[in-house]
Amino acid sequence: TSQKCNTFQVVYTIFLHSCNTPDKDIQSLSHLGLGSRVSLSTPQSNVEEDEIYTLGQTFLTSYAYNHFDVQLKSQLPTLQKCSETLAHMTSAVLLRLEHGVTTNNLRCLRLLWQCSTLNDSVCWSMPLPSFGTSVTSISEYPSGLSRCEWFNSWNFRYHLFYHGLKYFHQFRHTLGSPKEVDSTPVVKSHHFPAQAMDINQSEASGNIQVIANLLMHGGVGDPYQQHPGDVAAGDEWNIVNMTDHVILFHGDLGTSERV
Repeated sequence: TSQKCNTFQVVYTIFLHSCNTPDKDIQSLSHLGLGSRVSLSTPQSNVEEDEIYTLGQTFLTSYAYNHFDVQLKSQLPTLQKCSETLAHMTSAVLLRLEHGVTTNNLRCLRLLWQCSTLNDSVCWSMPLPSFGTSVTSISEYPSGLSRCEWFNSWNFRYHLFYHGLKYFHQFRHTLGSPKEVDSTPVVKSHHFPAQAMDINQSEASGNIQVIANLLMHGGVGDPYQQHPGDVAAGDEWNIVNMTDHVILFHGDLGTSERV
C-alpha cells in the first residue's frame, strides 16, 4: 500500500462504481486522496481477438447475436428532464462448426442464389436441383409407413404408454426404440464470445450494423469495398474474400424479418 493507492481507497472506489457514481466525481475524490483511479472495465484481450480473427477467416464458424437491455440509473439529482436511461445493446458469440464441416462445403453461395426466391433472374418454371432422396419418403417398415410417419406413430405410443391412462402402462415393454437415421454425433462445442455492441438491433439498420461489425471482427468481407470507418486509410486491412461462401447467422424471431 501507499498514500496514492491503499486498501481503503480501492474498496471505496469499487463501492462508488457499484452505486453508479459519475466518473468525474470519482476522479475528484481520487485527487483528494479519498479514492483511487480503478478501472472496472475488462476489455477483450488481444489473444481472444486473434482467435476470433483466425476462426472467422476459416469460414468454419457461425455467428449468433441477440439484444440485451441495460438500465443506466443515475444517483445524481438534476433539475433538467431525465433522459432515456435504458440502453439497447447487442451481444454476440462465434460458434465453431463441427462434425467434419470443411470450407469447400460452404462454397455454395452461387448455387443457393440460383435457388433463392429473392433472385428475380431465376425462371421458376425450371425444376430446382435435386439434393438427393428425402429420408422421409423411404419406407423400410412392413406397415408401409415412411420413416417420418413411423416416428410420429412411435412418438404417439410413447406418450400414450408413459403419460396416458394407467391401463396403457402395461404395454411399455413393447414400445422399443426408434431407429436412427443419419444421427448426428455428440461433440463438445467451442464458442468464442465477441465484444458487446452499442447497437439497437430492433430495426433493420441495426441488424445490418451488427452483421457488418461481426464480419469485420471475423476478418471476412468484400476486399473491393471501402475501408470501414475505424480503419485508417494507410493501415493494412487484411480480410478474406467471402463472396463465394455461405456464412451462417443465428438470431431471434425478428432477424429473418429485418435482414
